[in-house]
Amino acid sequence: VELAAHMIRIAGKARSQTQARKLAQAAIKDGKALQVFKKLIKDQFGDERVIEDYSIMDLASNKTEVLAPSEGYIQSFKTKDIGFLCTELGGGRKIKTDTIDYGVGFMFHKKIGDKVKKNESLLTIYHREHQLDLVQEISETLINNVIKISRNKQAKPEIIYEIHEN
Repeated sequence: VELAAHMIRIAGKARSQTQARKLAQAAIKDGKALQVFKKLIKDQFGDERVIEDYSIMDLASNKTEVLAPSEGYIQSFKTKDIGFLCTELGGGRKIKTDTIDYGVGFMFHKKIGDKVKKNESLLTIYHREHQLDLVQEISETLINNVIKISRNKQAKPEIIYEIHEN
């Protein structure tokens, strides 16, 4: 909402961030924002029906949970490494001609600063049946090198640091 409000303001549709935020929230509430998003999908040759029916997507049917190895607080994620691991799974391109499998990927259940219990699910990996060995390697990399859990409570990071009203 804050980003949409900023865009509304710099487009000259509102005089202040507060006014722009109200316009953005109104567009969400009355469905106009969703209609614009559907048009964006269609304009990029996607199937906008997916907004009402997720089953249209070819979501990988295999799911593997990555569990917390210990109790503590999420300290950090190496997001660049997460992107590369998703690419290994097929969810991105290594070279321009690679095909993307839009049905694979990660769904994170925890954020920086969240408390976790041992064996609690940190994320779900969506993958294809033939990728079981790869998913095991990815899970180990995530636990050992990518997701850091601290015994000490972690502050949740600010999402928005500053807004300039000019």
